[in-house]
Amino acid sequence: MESIKREYGREILSTKSSGKGIIAFQVICVVVGLIFAIAISSVCSLAHSQYDYLFGSSTADSFVCIFAFALFFVLPIFYLVINIFAMKSHCVLYENAVTGTTLLANGMKSFILSYDDIVGVTETKMTKSKRRICIQTKYDKYEVLAFKNADEAIKTLRDKTENNR
Repeated sequence: MESIKREYGREILSTKSSGKGIIAFQVICVVVGLIFAIAISSVCSLAHSQYDYLFGSSTADSFVCIFAFALFFVLPIFYLVINIFAMKSHCVLYENAVTGTTLLANGMKSFILSYDDIVGVTETKMTKSKRRICIQTKYDKYEVLAFKNADEAIKTLRDKTENNR
């Protein structure tokens, strides 16, 4: 690890975030969603005779229970898993290089780039606190999600690549 730090130079900044706040919020959403799904399933079971009377079959209450379970429980778990994996996408800027992990369309891929390799840097605002930084090289494109220090990372990347031209 020490040789890596000497080779890349001093760490300038990182876009890596622990994501504890968003993950904790989503875990709470999963728990509340499970409570809602159980409550709606209970109401459907208790009102089984009413559904038979209104719809003429018990298929409707099964559909409502499955829909409620998917909406209130499966969907929040899906977003929780996506955000846990998205937190692994980051970049670390050193004095002489950029390292990181991209986790977007082309899967999870680690990269190490010198500033000479970088042709361009673009950004896409996704939300107020989340941005997608696209680092273009001659041979490949690396898209990184930045949850913190996005503005500083983009400015530093652009400054360093312009200085190396």
